[in-house]
Amino acid sequence: MRWPAALIAMGAAIMAGVAAGGALPTDGRALIGLTASAPDGELTLPSATAPPAALRLAVTGVENPSMQGVAIALRLRLNTPAGRIERALGAVALFPSNQPGNFTISLPAKVANLVAHAAGPVRLLVHLQSPTAGRMLIEPLKVSLAQPRWR
Repeated sequence: MRWPAALIAMGAAIMAGVAAGGALPTDGRALIGLTASAPDGELTLPSATAPPAALRLAVTGVENPSMQGVAIALRLRLNTPAGRIERALGAVALFPSNQPGNFTISLPAKVANLVAHAAGPVRLLVHLQSPTAGRMLIEPLKVSLAQPRWR
């Protein structure tokens, strides 16, 4: 499949904005794509003025012709006065494994307070993996994510 040059340029501009901490699409469009060969991504989250109860993650597209099991592991990275910290949020599994969907991840109170008092941007680290320990993901596989939102 050949992608139109304008679409490629638009995607590059969006990703450049993400890398620079710039404005992010908030209308549900795909923001990042993860594949079996490039399973890691990082998203800048919107600022939280109060401790959020949860994080909403929208999977906007899935290309998984082999129907292999797919999970997305989530970690938060943020800066506090005490330094940089990371907290695991867990993982969500796609089911059926070729369907997009929305996931709500509850935040422990301590993590929610850290988010509300973060010094600078909060980052969501995402990692595409098999839900079965020791099993590798295979191509072709692509999972697209939209901008996550606090709840």
